[in-house]
Amino acid sequence: VLTVATPLGGMIGSAATMVLLPGVGWRGTFVVCGAVSLLVVAVFVATVPESPGFLASRGRDDAARRSLSRALGKPATAADLQLATAGRDDASERGAVRRVLARGNARLNAGLWLGFFASQFVIYAFLAWLPTVLKGAGLTLETALSASLVGNLLGVVAAVLGGWVVKWIGTRATLFGTRA
Repeated sequence: VLTVATPLGGMIGSAATMVLLPGVGWRGTFVVCGAVSLLVVAVFVATVPESPGFLASRGRDDAARRSLSRALGKPATAADLQLATAGRDDASERGAVRRVLARGNARLNAGLWLGFFASQFVIYAFLAWLPTVLKGAGLTLETALSASLVGNLLGVVAAVLGGWVVKWIGTRATLFGTRA
């Protein structure tokens, strides 16, 4: 979701800028986009429920059971709630963190970090600055924003296709370009 949502947000931002900029200028565009972002946050805070595990860890078992029932689409039993909240104490969470960061996982962690860093670097350093770079190269602002919109659209398509390819042939084959 994050891999798709970031360029999707870039597409929405590019399109909004193309529409708003001529009428309200960059300051107005900044205010409108900021206000819409705050509205989206308010909607999420009001509508996205807390997880059953979080609610149970705060002693709100009835709310946790209701949340779990909504997620399961049926009344949650005590066993369902226990399963959903298993291992939620601080000691087990610290143990899980230690296992993830264990020496045997160093290569995996470094590879994941490097892969995510590289993809986020491309998204933020390239696509976010693309309109500025293209405008500096002599293109019109409208053309630069259109290029940003298309670049972000391609980011969404690539993320979805990449996920499909990984599911189809696996991560190792996708990474190394070989069929397993």
